[in-house]
Amino acid sequence: MPTTLEVMLKGKRLRVQARSEIERAFWAPFAQGSEHVGWEDETLDFVAARAARGVVFVDIGAWIGPVSLLAASKGARVLALEPDPVARAALEENLALNGLRAEIVPSALHADGGGLTLFGGRRGLGGSMTSALGVHRGEPVHVPTVTVEEVADRAGEGPALMKVDIEGHEYALGPELARLRARLGGAAAPTGAALHLSLHPRLLTKKLRRSWTLFATRRAFEATRDLLACFGEAPATVSGETGGPLDEAALRARFARRGGVRNFAVEIGG
Repeated sequence: MPTTLEVMLKGKRLRVQARSEIERAFWAPFAQGSEHVGWEDETLDFVAARAARGVVFVDIGAWIGPVSLLAASKGARVLALEPDPVARAALEENLALNGLRAEIVPSALHADGGGLTLFGGRRGLGGSMTSALGVHRGEPVHVPTVTVEEVADRAGEGPALMKVDIEGHEYALGPELARLRARLGGAAAPTGAALHLSLHPRLLTKKLRRSWTLFATRRAFEATRDLLACFGEAPATVSGETGGPLDEAALRARFARRGGVRNFAVEIGG
C-alpha cells in the first residue's frame, strides 16, 4: 500500500510517495532528516550548489525523482528523461505531491531515435537498476529514444546544469554526452554546462566477463578513459573526493585497487 513520507533533501522539506518496499527503503533515511544518508550525497551536493531560478537542470536518468525534486524545489526549470515507465510514474507523482513542475520526457538518450531495449534487473522495472547493458537482464521493455539535438532544443538557451546516471549506457554515448554538454547553456556557458556523470565500470566489467571477453577489467578501464577523453580539455574530478583532476594515472590507479573496480561519478566543468 502506498505510503506518503516527509523527507529532507539538502535542507528542502518535501513529500514523496513510497509505492513499493524498494521505494520505502530508499526514502526512509531521508525521512529521518539526516543531511548525509549515504545515497549519492555528492550528487545532491553538486545540484544543491548550482540549481537556482533561471537555470535549466537536465536530469538524464531521473528515476523516481530525488535529484529532479531537489532542483525543482530550488527554482530550476527541470527537464527530466526517464524511460522506465514504473520509475517515471513515481517521478510524476512525487513532483505533483509537492506542486512542482518539470518537463518529463518518456525516452532514453541515444545516438538516434530508433528506440532501445532496457532490462529491469533483479529489482524489476522501477527499481533503479534498469539498464541497456542487460547484465541483470530481468523484465525487458522497449522504449523510445531522443537525440542530443532534441534534448538541447527542449532545454533552450540560458544557464544549464546536467546530471547523467544511466546504468552503463554512458559508455555508448561518449560523443553524444560531450556534444550535449557543449550545447547546453549557449552563450551563458561558453565552456559548456556543468556535468555530474555517473560511471559504471563495475557493471561494464561484469558484462564483458559474461560475454567471455579477455582482460575485462582492462577493457573497462579503456572504455572509461575513452569516454572521459570525449570531453576534451574540460577538467574532470571525482565527485565527493578531494584532489586534482582525474588524469590517466589516477584513473588507472582506481582500476588497480584491491577488491576490484567500483562505480564512481565525475564532475566536469562548472
